[in-house]
Amino acid sequence: MKMKTRVERINPYLNVRDLSESIGYYVEALGFELHVETAELGIVERDGHQIHLTRGKEGESHQQVWVGVEDIAVLYEQYQESGAVIWQEPRDYPWAYQMVVRDPDGNQLIFGSEP
Repeated sequence: MKMKTRVERINPYLNVRDLSESIGYYVEALGFELHVETAELGIVERDGHQIHLTRGKEGESHQQVWVGVEDIAVLYEQYQESGAVIWQEPRDYPWAYQMVVRDPDGNQLIFGSEP
């Protein structure tokens, strides 16, 4: 029997025009707390749930969803065998160890586990 990994959370990515302004709005007006901020990404969190704010790129129309899993290595092996379109192999970031898979319409599923 093949090993499986459990989905732990799902976080949407929202493209924003002005990252600093959007983070301020989510924190000050909506009551979120800032979890991570880089030049291209802001992660805000409330009650254990996150929204990832990303600086939108002109002309991009695909959507992104972040999916937290127990073990990226297990999922990566499974997706290599299944023929999934792996857009980015697993890579460490300050917020997660993650990889990107694309669907037939170019939408990105970003799978991540603890860094």
